[in-house]
Amino acid sequence: MSRRLATRVSFAVIRRSVTLSVTLIGVAAAVVTILFPHLSTLQKTTIISGIVLVSASFATGYETGRRQRASVPDGLVVRTYPRSQHHEFFSDVEQLVRVASNITLIATGLNVLWEKNILDLLIERAQSRNAQVTVCLGNTRSPHVLDRLIEEEMKENRPPTGRAFIQRNVQTLVERLALAGNPSTFRILLFEHYPTFAILVFDDKIFVYPYAYQVLGNTSPILQIQDTGTPEVEFFKEHVQRVLNDAVPALDTVRVEQNPGFYSARWRSAAVFLIPEKDTDLYRTGSAILGYDIWRQCEVAVPAASADVRRYVGEAANFGFHVTLADALYFSNDAEIERVRAELRMLSEEFAPLWLTSFDLADQFQDPNAIVLRVSDESGTLEAIHHELVARMYTLAISSTFKAGRTRKRIPPGDARARMMVNRYGSPHVLKEFNPHFTLCSAMPENEMERAEVIRQLETCVESNLGEACEIGELVLVVRDAEERQWKVLESFRLRG
Repeated sequence: MSRRLATRVSFAVIRRSVTLSVTLIGVAAAVVTILFPHLSTLQKTTIISGIVLVSASFATGYETGRRQRASVPDGLVVRTYPRSQHHEFFSDVEQLVRVASNITLIATGLNVLWEKNILDLLIERAQSRNAQVTVCLGNTRSPHVLDRLIEEEMKENRPPTGRAFIQRNVQTLVERLALAGNPSTFRILLFEHYPTFAILVFDDKIFVYPYAYQVLGNTSPILQIQDTGTPEVEFFKEHVQRVLNDAVPALDTVRVEQNPGFYSARWRSAAVFLIPEKDTDLYRTGSAILGYDIWRQCEVAVPAASADVRRYVGEAANFGFHVTLADALYFSNDAEIERVRAELRMLSEEFAPLWLTSFDLADQFQDPNAIVLRVSDESGTLEAIHHELVARMYTLAISSTFKAGRTRKRIPPGDARARMMVNRYGSPHVLKEFNPHFTLCSAMPENEMERAEVIRQLETCVESNLGEACEIGELVLVVRDAEERQWKVLESFRLRG
């Protein structure tokens, strides 16, 4: 504790002690007079003095200890503000924007940013390279950020702006920076986790305010913290780094909203498959037809029985032999893929292994150029997991092969439902149109005689498997980078429900 703080505490203790002593004298005199009326004045005075001295000593010791226990590390908390919309807070932020060289602002909507003079100052200082500015807002397409925004709608004090306000401001900020020449010293990111508190950093000055349950962030009190290098401060600084590491570029999100067909080579593709065990007859047969073993990530030699079929396999070969549970989706960064992994880890604990049955070949199934091996799952497990993934995984993706037009498959023309599903989830074959199957050929010939011959050869290849049942015990997360042709297994999750 500093000398100045110790002096303040000492004066406060003395002042409270004097006040307490006066009060005690009066109380003690009344008690002694009532209980001992027969004593002399000198005797009464002696008893009263003893009571006052003992009580005052106890009270002084307690008060000193209380203040010492309540003190914070010297210089850690500089001051507080009653709410984040307070005029003094805005004024202090404006002054710091003028002088700070490293500025990081993380909040769902960040109302302070939309004070025109503050935003102008941030852009001006970034353009002149006098400050490194990072703004990180909530990504309103993330289901986890939406959870927070939904909670704010649950009480009478509903936000006057909300989701649409954040979306509009992200787009406005992207456009403002474009007009300013997109200075490299100004980054706009979007976080996708459930927000717990906002944090604003100006060099060694840190402002923190919580997102309390169902309470708007702009009514939260603010703590201003001084970066003194203590473990308490490091906790907040490490939080900032984790958020920025996992945040996604705002520019990509805005581009997709303006043009759903936009695609970036920086994105990663991911999907969820069911794949039979690598040593089963069904898997070997399917991999031989396609020419690719996805478990072993290697090419498969063409067997004589399917030599003529191989040229009609098309892009199906790149996916390996599988049943799709979640379509090929695009994700902005590795952090989103990690969240999908965590979701699958949780889901795999809730569902038991299942059996695929009722195998049959189907021509022109969901695609006039394809022939597939349809399967059934009487337990309903596939349907349930697929619906879970639509809610948990599809809504997190920034795009899909259907939306970006990077698949040979086409959206059925004139199908309003298919178009709506692609716009919202990225695929026309979701929810009630989910039909589990193994794709064997995706580039079937148009000539009817040639097509019939391919089907006959496929029937010969798979006829031994048609009456069998296949146990599936894993969910398989597969990925593919932009420069890669074939998909590969990232991780499999054993069904343990």
